[in-house]
Amino acid sequence: MATLKEQKEAFVTGHNGTTPTEILLVCLSAPLGIFLFNEIHRTLSFSSPARPAPRHDIVKPNKSVLVVIESLVLLLPMAICQTSLLYPYGVALLCVEAIVAICLHVYRRTIRRQQSNNATDGDIAGRSNDQKSKLAFLSSYRSTVSYLTFVAILAVDFHVFPRRFAKTETTGYGLMDLGAGSFIVSGGLVSWYARSCRAFPSEKKERNTCSNDETLPSNVYWKARLKPVLLRSIPII
Repeated sequence: MATLKEQKEAFVTGHNGTTPTEILLVCLSAPLGIFLFNEIHRTLSFSSPARPAPRHDIVKPNKSVLVVIESLVLLLPMAICQTSLLYPYGVALLCVEAIVAICLHVYRRTIRRQQSNNATDGDIAGRSNDQKSKLAFLSSYRSTVSYLTFVAILAVDFHVFPRRFAKTETTGYGLMDLGAGSFIVSGGLVSWYARSCRAFPSEKKERNTCSNDETLPSNVYWKARLKPVLLRSIPII
């Protein structure tokens, strides 16, 4: 019988990852949950199709209700899909979410088509400006990455978290490896350089030249180090 130490070593070693399809299935819980939550939110905010309300009279759902709905349709499925409950409960939950979200989307578009006959051009323009005022997709991406990450970090030490989702030792596809890369992408999207280039596109060329000059020593160092690492199979870290 294996000792406690041997059991622990076996539990934290030998990770070869999983398939890209399964990782995409787990990550699909985030956009599906956001899609369903947005459709529920917009459906609750709509006025009656028989008596369209003006833009300033649109009913806003209670924040406590939205918190409960968000927890049920977004946070809970994301947590379930990262555990051993992915099959069959997680997959079934994702299918139900997709069907409900599509039905609500069709229903809401039907109501919008009925209300558009009585809506003024000013109301439509105001709604379009409100929707384009913020990068909602960026906030959704960063928040879901953070939530998936801390769920994985807390659950990785327990058997409910599949070992194939942990970080791989040599090669393979790991869910936690994807999380590490997603944080890098998330940080780059909101970095000062990315935001300043978007705000001042005319100065982008000058800023690129300065950035290349500043990073030249670092690039030379890492390129010089990469060659012996690849030739001798030396660990980078």
